[in-house]
Amino acid sequence: MRIIQKLLISCASVLLLFGIAHADHQRIIVLETMTAPIIQEGTDILLNHLKTLEFPHKEGLVIVRKNAEGNYDNAIALLKKEIEKGKPDIIVTVATYATKAAVELLGGTNIPIVFMIVSDPVGSGIVSQIGEPSKTNVTGVVYSVTQKATIDMMLKVLSNYKKKRPLRFGVVYSSYPSAMGDVRRLKKAAEGKPNVQFIYKEIPFRSGKEGEMPMLEDAIQACRSLNGQVDFMWEPGGYMAVLPQTAKMFVKASSVPFAFTRFQNMLKEGALLRVAPNSQMSAIAAAEYVNLILNGADPGSLPVMVPGDMDIGLNLTTAKKMKLVIPSEIMELAKDNFVQ
Repeated sequence: MRIIQKLLISCASVLLLFGIAHADHQRIIVLETMTAPIIQEGTDILLNHLKTLEFPHKEGLVIVRKNAEGNYDNAIALLKKEIEKGKPDIIVTVATYATKAAVELLGGTNIPIVFMIVSDPVGSGIVSQIGEPSKTNVTGVVYSVTQKATIDMMLKVLSNYKKKRPLRFGVVYSSYPSAMGDVRRLKKAAEGKPNVQFIYKEIPFRSGKEGEMPMLEDAIQACRSLNGQVDFMWEPGGYMAVLPQTAKMFVKASSVPFAFTRFQNMLKEGALLRVAPNSQMSAIAAAEYVNLILNGADPGSLPVMVPGDMDIGLNLTTAKKMKLVIPSEIMELAKDNFVQ
């Protein structure tokens, strides 16, 4: 009997110690969609900013960082495996596939999900609206720009371009959800604008690391098929656009300049104008949401946010080749973000 009593006391002690240990730490799973500079840099900024904030059990914070490598099924499997180890306090998802996987697996549960670098959360089925609380366990920061304002800015940049209107832009995009959403918003924004015409070429999205080069090869063929039909190329967002090798391959394949991009590497390769959400501020905003939830806030009460900070860049070498005079207001907006 004494032996049994001792065993019961020992078990109770272990359970008590486990309970105390669990209460003294919080666990965050960070799931990235793929390997790309904008993804990893965004995660780094979020985690570094989180270190500066105050929340319960900060010293015992456990961060689990995983990468789905562009494969949706892999994202689901990684999340399942981590959740089997114990319920996390928050899941942070970076980009669309990781976020869709988390919502599919855990939507409607009491595990908070905070997303970032997702350009079309409504079209992707992640939340029902932007700028309002979701009233679910999901919230986050939208990575998007207003397409109407972008087209207007592009027309100002090209205001003295010696070409009969309308200006024709080629758009090559994949069937990845955020790219589809970007193109859908672009089509809507272009309605009623007789000075511009967009010619679209869609290619199938190929998931995983093994699908990246075949997808890019399809995109290159689509890009070449537009030669002679367009004056410029317009790079939408999406999985394909953030791959490090995309910019060089696209520029080499196109017989006309890239007029618009969201990405700094494409600007450096010769794109005329870059307009994008400020990546640093977006990641910081997501970290602030994580902090609020760790301090007890309900994710369903936090509005799905669109940060107002924008990055605008110009390639002055491309502008010079095209004999453009960039309006002073655009130069001021670009501040020091010039490529020469």
